[in-house]
Amino acid sequence: VEGLYEISLRPEEIASIQSYAKTYSLTLNTVFQGAWGIYHSRAMKSDDLLIAAVTSGRPEVMENAERIVGVFSNVIPVRIQYPNQSVPLNEWMSALQETFLSIKRFDYLSPDEIARVAGIPDYVVQDVIYFKTLVYLNNPNENCFKGKGLIMQLEEEHSYVNVPLRVYIEPFNHFRVV
Repeated sequence: VEGLYEISLRPEEIASIQSYAKTYSLTLNTVFQGAWGIYHSRAMKSDDLLIAAVTSGRPEVMENAERIVGVFSNVIPVRIQYPNQSVPLNEWMSALQETFLSIKRFDYLSPDEIARVAGIPDYVVQDVIYFKTLVYLNNPNENCFKGKGLIMQLEEEHSYVNVPLRVYIEPFNHFRVV
């Protein structure tokens, strides 16, 4: 089915997700990436798979990287190993969060470079990026700069990529899954 579909989460659903994340010291990105990994694990009937994660792409080793204006984002493959049912979900999510933190040192590499270094066929990485990307948008909303002498207004944004399946999580005043 072609088209753009949107789901807005109810306030009680948002509160439940936020409470879970806070209870186990998880980022909301980790919770959503974990759910995305579980979905693909079940759909593919595999407990060892690759998903794609959007990273800042801003290398920590680059001098004055924080002073450079512009987009550095990158999409990289991430290996997800879904455990058996004996491992509590929160422990698995914590390990997943550590995985996301550990890959930060690679987030400026191209998918082709990652495939070569990891010994993964290039077509597998391209398939993952094309079909299994969840984008957690944590861009600031217009209220985050209020009272700080800054004005920021986003008139319109069209950053969605034309691929068969890509999920965007927009956690502003409400969560929107597009």
